[in-house]
Amino acid sequence: MRNRATRIWVATLLTLADATVLRAYGRLIWYTWAGVSWIRAALIVLSLIWFLSAVVVWIHAYVDLRLILSERRHGLFPIPNDFGEGSDV
Repeated sequence: MRNRATRIWVATLLTLADATVLRAYGRLIWYTWAGVSWIRAALIVLSLIWFLSAVVVWIHAYVDLRLILSERRHGLFPIPNDFGEGSDV
């Protein structure tokens, strides 16, 4: 479960870092390379790849969050099996 919670934090931090970089440098890069059409097309493709990778990270985080909540709701936390060893019931 700890690994699942880590994925949620990673998705949040990556999204915040992406938004910060985009806000700080996105407009500058876009206007700097406005005259070269193939570079502008490459920037659009890279932006699309960047966005889709963020979507994949958030899909993984969403699935992990659902599993964490499901385990808590159904009480599926691992229980040690050594309670029954050596006892005659």
